[in-house]
Amino acid sequence: MNITAIRIKEKDARIFSHIFWNKIPPEVQALLTDRKQEKALLQSIMGQALLAYLLKKKEGIDYSRCRIVYGAFGKPMIAEQKIHYNISHSGVWVVCALGHENVGIDIELVHPLKKNSANLFLSLQEKAALHDAKGAENAIYRLWVLKESYCKYTGKGLHLPMNRLTFYRDQNGFFKINADKDVSFQEYSIEKGYYMAICSKGYLPDLVSIIDIPELIRVLDLDIPRSYHDND
Repeated sequence: MNITAIRIKEKDARIFSHIFWNKIPPEVQALLTDRKQEKALLQSIMGQALLAYLLKKKEGIDYSRCRIVYGAFGKPMIAEQKIHYNISHSGVWVVCALGHENVGIDIELVHPLKKNSANLFLSLQEKAALHDAKGAENAIYRLWVLKESYCKYTGKGLHLPMNRLTFYRDQNGFFKINADKDVSFQEYSIEKGYYMAICSKGYLPDLVSIIDIPELIRVLDLDIPRSYHDND
C-alpha cells in the first residue's frame, strides 16, 4: 500500500488543473464536472493527479489509458490490473492511497462540533465511554475519521450506518471495529488541526509521502506552458 498527499494553494492548483485536465479519462471528467464549487472541483482534480502519480511511480501504469470500473455503491478501481485506490480531501490537503488490497482513506479538517452532531454516528458503547470525558471532542473526531475510512473501504459510504459501528482497542492497543475484525487501521498526523486514517486488510505504511506540484509535473511528464513559469 502506498499513500501520498499534497498541500495545495488554490492559485497553483488552478493553473495545474488546466495542464492536467486532458490527462483525465473522459468518464472521470464527466463525474468531476458535477462539482458545483470551484474549490471542490480543484480538490477532486488534484486527487486524480495523485492517483496518476502513484500509478506511474509505483506501478509503471499510464493513468490516461486506465479503465476505471465502479462497484455497486460507486467505489472505483483500476479494472485490468485490479488495483484499488481511494481519495480524500479536506481543507488544504488532498490524499490518495493505492495498492493491491481494498482500501479506504479519510482526512478531515477539525471544526467545532455542532450540538448533538455526535449522536448521528457514535454507537451506544462509544457514547457511554466518551460521556463527560476529557478531550471528548478530539476523540469524537478521531472516531469519525476512522469510521469514514472503514465506510469508504467497504464502498458503502453513507449507506452504512455509522452508529452501528463500534471501535475498541485490542490487546495490543490497536483500533479494531466490531463489524470486521480482520481489517486494520492506521492514523496519521499530517498537520495540526487535521485527522487522517486509513483502513485495509493489507500492509499499512507508517509514513505518508508528501509531494508538491513540481513533483507531479516531473513524474507525469506534463508539458508546461510558459504562462505557468510566469506565475512562479
